[in-house]
Amino acid sequence: ILLLNSVAMSPVASRTTRVCVRHWRSMSTQPIKRFYKEVSIAESECGGGFHITLDRRPVKTPSGSRVTVPEMSLALAMADEWANQKQTILPNRMHFNSLFNTSVDNPVQHTIESLSSELLFHIESDAILSRDTETPQLLKDQETLWDPVLSWFNDDFGTSIQPNYELLFQPLSPEDHEKLSFYLSSLPFETLVGLQFASGNVKSVILTLAAFRGAICADEAMKLSRLEEEFQIQKWGNVEWSHDVARADTCSRFAAGILFATMSGESHKMKQTDQSQLQQAS
Repeated sequence: ILLLNSVAMSPVASRTTRVCVRHWRSMSTQPIKRFYKEVSIAESECGGGFHITLDRRPVKTPSGSRVTVPEMSLALAMADEWANQKQTILPNRMHFNSLFNTSVDNPVQHTIESLSSELLFHIESDAILSRDTETPQLLKDQETLWDPVLSWFNDDFGTSIQPNYELLFQPLSPEDHEKLSFYLSSLPFETLVGLQFASGNVKSVILTLAAFRGAICADEAMKLSRLEEEFQIQKWGNVEWSHDVARADTCSRFAAGILFATMSGESHKMKQTDQSQLQQAS
């Protein structure tokens, strides 16, 4: 919260950033009592997706747009989040709804190009590329557990990214940058929103893409992202109420990001198939 306050007060912060920070702050400090009894899904009148309703009233995004979810699996996940709210609504635990609202309202005016650029930028400082040369056992664990994922990544994308044993981050080669940029730019906007959210929680675009493309499961990606933390816990002990809560929260956020990206991608593929069939028919 202190960080958000400093961002909002900064003279260089954009108006959009300040509005988003104020909105987040108001939602996080003012509990909302549950005001509905029944959550349901209704098919859109034009057949273009599904609406979520609370006591038969349609759910809207923060900007006032009626929520129309193109994929039933995502609509069910979003409705389930509303149904699982108890006496108080906790928006910060409704990850699917938050991601959907972000992709629709787009409060910071992201584009496919800007999201792709951000993900590319963070690959250079990816958590699994940074190696701890001062702790031999941890370094051995990093090489044993992270190198296979990095090897898969390079094989899958045709890149040649190497681990970083120095303090300074190594920039992507022009060839690797072009290949990854081409792939990321080919993904739907909503998918990139989910991938950005997921990668921010594990500090690794490489692990995020590995989970998204099915090379590893979300749980394995989480464990790999926490390698150094788990090493320190084994050495110094675990603060159960702190580490366990943080682990569960990060896991739920990462899994939601991957699932949102996957379901959004499936919806995009269905639209492309339908368009292709219409063109062939005409």
